Amino acid sequence: MDNARPHNSKVSVQALKEVKAQRVMHPPYSPDLSPCDFFLFGALKEKLAGMSFSSSEDLVSKIREIFSDFSKETLQLVYMNWSKRLKWVIEHGGEYYESS
Repeated sequence: MDNARPHNSKVSVQALKEVKAQRVMHPPYSPDLSPCDFFLFGALKEKLAGMSFSSSEDLVSKIREIFSDFSKETLQLVYMNWSKRLKWVIEHGGEYYESS
């Protein structure tokens, strides 16, 4: 982990314990290993394109709606792609991921 505060906060650590999630170590500061960077931000940008919001609450509501529309299969695919990237980076000594 990159030791970012949100990753190590008591709330985050407790939430991971409650759902029995296991933290996976990866090289710090590697943006191509973050599901947010290679999937989530692009998907949100695409779905929010051309929209405007009168309040931050409206934006948050729309983002929650988008999140709830992601299918289980889509999220599983994101996880599998993340796992593939992680293994590649480990096998290549921490180099940036290159898709094949």
